[in-house]
Amino acid sequence: FSQVMHAYTELLAGQAPTLQSPDLSYRDFIALEQRTLQAAETQQFWRDQMASLPEAKVPEASGADELAYPDMRVVTIDRSLSDQLKAFAQREGVALKFVLLGAHMKALSALLQSDDVVSGVVLNGRLERAGGEEHIGMFLNSLPFRLNLAGHSWHSLVHACMEHE
Repeated sequence: FSQVMHAYTELLAGQAPTLQSPDLSYRDFIALEQRTLQAAETQQFWRDQMASLPEAKVPEASGADELAYPDMRVVTIDRSLSDQLKAFAQREGVALKFVLLGAHMKALSALLQSDDVVSGVVLNGRLERAGGEEHIGMFLNSLPFRLNLAGHSWHSLVHACMEHE
């Protein structure tokens, strides 16, 4: 990102941008992903993560146009609630995303009537090498995120989300 901003600043000043070729390429990212997917250790990790996963059955609607979830509500997060969520995250020493992920997992648990739930999370897959942060592009992966919510308070749930991610 800084390389793009530097080039933009140069263009605004009427100068030709000086762009450096990165030491890493998107091809390096793809190659690493392919090696990781083929690794026996990775495959065993995901088999273990998804082992004995209970079947998730979402309640069905009784009519074609009826909502399957009569208690479903659209919730607007106003400034006050937003501030409270941010304050809770700060008190717990976690990023806001873990508070929101915990709420999402709790809602999924209630919907599926199961403590053991799986959702998807999007993670940064940027190569962790020198210069990796300078590479331009999207290095995102969507991965399953499994968590057992049994016995968790909100405090322990947000920390479990952070630790598990």
